[in-house]
Amino acid sequence: AYGEYSPDGAIFIDSANSRGFSDFDTVMYGHNMSSGTMFKTLHNYEDEEFLRNNRNVYVYTPNSTLCYTVFAAYRTNDRYLTRILILGLCKMTKK
Repeated sequence: AYGEYSPDGAIFIDSANSRGFSDFDTVMYGHNMSSGTMFKTLHNYEDEEFLRNNRNVYVYTPNSTLCYTVFAAYRTNDRYLTRILILGLCKMTKK
């Protein structure tokens, strides 16, 4: 529950992102828990029929509920993501 300790950790957004989900892309981190919590169920989107029938995902914050439409899903590692974040931070800080 919100604000309570969990041995599984917590889902959180990258420090380069705004807290209000106003960036073009927001990077979220969490675990692929075998219990089905956090990001485990995202693997369901690898099935095209599931994707067609479950287009919306929701992000619940203390102040609002955000709805996003899934248009594509694929499996990847985080190596490329780290490079994008580093390049993005360099672009944001250059004058």
